[in-house]
Amino acid sequence: MYRTILLAYNSSTRSDVALRQAVHIARWSNSKLHILGILTTSGGLALAQATGSLDVVVLARESMEKNLSAVARSLRDEGIDVTTSVEEGDIAQHIVAYVAAEEVDLVVLGNPRQGIIARWLNGAVGAKLQSQLHCNLLVVEEQKRSSK
Repeated sequence: MYRTILLAYNSSTRSDVALRQAVHIARWSNSKLHILGILTTSGGLALAQATGSLDVVVLARESMEKNLSAVARSLRDEGIDVTTSVEEGDIAQHIVAYVAAEEVDLVVLGNPRQGIIARWLNGAVGAKLQSQLHCNLLVVEEQKRSSK
């Protein structure tokens, strides 16, 4: 069904939930899994970069690369064919470009649950992707466990 799956990853809890779902689908469909870490260089990261003496973007990139390397190593040990990469900038733009370059069949991402102000400032990534992608898009929600 799917040959190539792309997971947009940012090391958050929601991203980890999406990772589990992407791995499950990759295993089920014997697909190659691409994990794309994207550092948004606007908002808080840009503010920290502008006001601090440390190169926050470089530190964030190094942290993301380290996290993705550990994830990929673990997945390879489980027999998953995985590739990782890290980009900086507009999330939707990088995902759309990656999908075209790698002939991705399915994009998986976690729902960020942004407030209305954050959505207005950043744009809704899901809405951008729905209008620009030419493949399936899975937005994963964290399941709330009932206390029954």
